[in-house]
Order: sequence, then structure tokens, then C-alpha cells
Amino acid sequence: MLIKVFSAPITADQYAPLLSKAVIVKLCLHLLILIPPFFIAYSTKGLWLREEFYQEQPDVEFTRELIVILHGSTPHSILTWSTLPSYNRLLQTRIRIPLFKFREEDANQDGIRDYIDVSMEFPMQLDDDVTHVTCLLIHEVKLSKHALVTLRGMSYLDYAAAGQGHAIHFSGEMRVRQRNALPSYGKLTTYNTQILNSSSPYASDYDLNTIITNYLTRNLSTFVDNIIPVWQYGQAVGQPFTLSARIYYPNQLLFYQPEFWQVVKFAWIQYLAIVILFIFVADVITRYIFTNFLIPTIVMSNEKS
Repeated sequence: MLIKVFSAPITADQYAPLLSKAVIVKLCLHLLILIPPFFIAYSTKGLWLREEFYQEQPDVEFTRELIVILHGSTPHSILTWSTLPSYNRLLQTRIRIPLFKFREEDANQDGIRDYIDVSMEFPMQLDDDVTHVTCLLIHEVKLSKHALVTLRGMSYLDYAAAGQGHAIHFSGEMRVRQRNALPSYGKLTTYNTQILNSSSPYASDYDLNTIITNYLTRNLSTFVDNIIPVWQYGQAVGQPFTLSARIYYPNQLLFYQPEFWQVVKFAWIQYLAIVILFIFVADVITRYIFTNFLIPTIVMSNEKS
């Protein structure tokens, strides 16, 4: 009678010459693990990370540059004003100087401005009326989470009413408009250039159509989104016209060009996920071929005597 006191598996190693079918099969299985996963990952069009998204609240500061145009009920009844002295000198007969106030507020005390309040009261004469308002404000915008980006941005507010009024209030959100991805590091100041030529003596340089057209050719700019105008109809004799606005600077979803190592890491994660599957498949094939001795090999036991 025998009693089992210990058990251990007996394994065997299979060997083959360098130039043999077994070595060729083993090499092909290794290539199966490495090459097809790359082509599969590449064919999905997402192997190389071209763009990446992130959120940032831009740091916005009003540059104290603005132009306001009040249109009346007739084509030539226009009143205007600007913080640019050269603009006011060109249009002296149409200038109406308002009581101008603005305030930039950091509501959550995080060091970044959250909105701006602008208020203007224009004195009106007996024959003045306002049916259409256009306002253009210039800001300096900074982004700093990745590259240090500085640009001049514009807030364009416009509203035409069906009848004359004595006040209008705008509410909206400033957004950054991108045509290209931001760099991931360094500085970008390409668009930190003047939008309004404040020193020009020529009226053509203050044409709004030209200003806006030139501005929209920029690959990086700002605009006011979700604009809500509130127009108050009617106007009493001698009553000033009030223009007010609140523009919020919310958190924004921006995209940038990732760094080299970020691209490599993203590609490696995708590639490795497919490689693991192919390792499993190659292991099944290897076991089937060599345990069934489909290819001649030299079997040597590794059992210790």
C-alpha cells in the first residue's frame, strides 16, 4: 500500500535548431503580438492624439476702449461717443458725451474677474430719439493653464427695436473663438494687437464694418454669446437714454495641441490594450501547436534528479 506524501508537476522544455520550422513559427507568433495591434490602433484614426480639451476661465480686463452709436428713426439721426479722443474729434457734431461708469467684479474672490458692468447715460435733446443701439468694447484676454496666451478681444452688442425707447440693458457671456489649437507651452501674443486704431485721424479706420471684418479674420478672438437685450420703450422730454450691460466671463472649454509625451502615452495605452488580447491569442496557438507536437522539436525534461 502506497501513500502520497508529495506531488509536483513534471515539465518539459522543447528545443529546436535556429533554422527550423519551430523557430519560424515562434517568431511569427511574436510578430503577431507586436505588428497587427499597431495597424488596428492606427486604422481607428485615433492612435495619435491631435487635439486635447481642457477648461479654463480667461482672465479678462476692460481696456477702456469703446465705441457707442445710437441710431434714430431716420438714416441721418445718429449720435455717437467713444473713449478714443481721435474718434470724437472726427465726429464732433454727432458726439453726445454720456455719464460713463464701469465696474469689473471678482465675485468668488479667486483673483480672476467674473463679469463687467457698464453703464452710460446720454443726454437727449427735444428732437432726439433712439431706435437702434450698437456698442463695441475692447478687452485684454489672458489664458495661462497651458501656454501663456494674450490677445485683444472684442464684445459687440447690437439691437434694433421697433420703436423709440429710453433704455436698453444687455446681458451676455464672453466666449473665446478658436480656429486652431492652442500651443501646449510657451507664449502666444500674435493676436495681442490693436483692434481700434486709437491714434488714426481718418474716419475710414473707425468704420464698424471694416473693424469687424478684420477682426473676424483672426484665428483667435472673442465674441458675446447668449445675448439677452431688454429694451424699454417710450421716451419723455429731456429724459436721458440709458445703455447698460453686464458681460460674464465664464469657464470655457478650449482645445490645445498636446505635448510629445502626452501623445506617446495616449498611443501606448491604446496599443497596449490591443496587445494584451493578441498575447492571449498567441499563447493559445502556441500551446496547441507544441503540446500536440504539430512541429518537430527536441523534448528535454527539466526535472531535477
